[in-house]
Amino acid sequence: IMKCTEGLNREMERKERVKASGTKENESLEGDCERIEKQSSGMKEKFERFKFSDDEKYNAILELHREDLRQLELELKESKRFIFGAIGCSDASQEPN
Repeated sequence: IMKCTEGLNREMERKERVKASGTKENESLEGDCERIEKQSSGMKEKFERFKFSDDEKYNAILELHREDLRQLELELKESKRFIFGAIGCSDASQEPN
């Protein structure tokens, strides 16, 4: 009976050590998980800010190009008027669009 009791006690102690070790590992993993979730959340917010910033930059550059295009169109119309007016062909139906 003593041998069985000692064996049972050893087995119970081993189980307690394994359980304590598992609990520590679980707590460590939970801490890692929380840290990773915070980092992930931070990255998500950062990417959203970049997206907003990139959209603003894109729209600003697009507007600059549109303004340049408007200016070039005006210069083209003035050039056509000057060229076709100088050679006496000021008929608007002959000007290419």
